[in-house]
Amino acid sequence: MEKLKIRKIEQLSENERGSTYELAGSRAEGYLLAYRRKGSVSGNHWHEGKVGGKDPERLLLLQGKIALYAKDLESGEEYEQQVTAPSEILIYPMLLHTLTALSDCSFLEFNSLDEHKADTVYPEPNPVKG
Repeated sequence: MEKLKIRKIEQLSENERGSTYELAGSRAEGYLLAYRRKGSVSGNHWHEGKVGGKDPERLLLLQGKIALYAKDLESGEEYEQQVTAPSEILIYPMLLHTLTALSDCSFLEFNSLDEHKADTVYPEPNPVKG
C-alpha cells in the first residue's frame, strides 16, 4: 500500500546498558507521547495532509504490539497487519487508520496537538474497526 509504510527501526548498537536506534528527521511542530492499555482502540480517522506533521503522519511504536487497520479512501484498498516495537509507521493523507493495542504499548507521534486538530477527519458515524 503506497499510503502506508512500516519500517523496523535500525539498531545501531547493543551492550550491557541497553540498545541504541537511529531515526531520520521530522517536519513536525511538536511531539505527542501516548501510552495505551491492551485492548484499547485509537485513531479511526484520516488526515488531509494540510500540515507538515500529518503529511505523512509519523508514529514511532516504542513498546508493545498493535494491530493496524488501514483503508485507502481513494482506491478502497484495505490493509491489516500486526506491528511490534520498535517500528516506525508512516501514514499518508486520505488513509483511514485504526490502531488496536494487542499489549500495553507506548508510541511517539511526530506532530503537535494543534497539528492533529487542524488535519484530522473522523467518519460519520464513527464506527471503530478492531
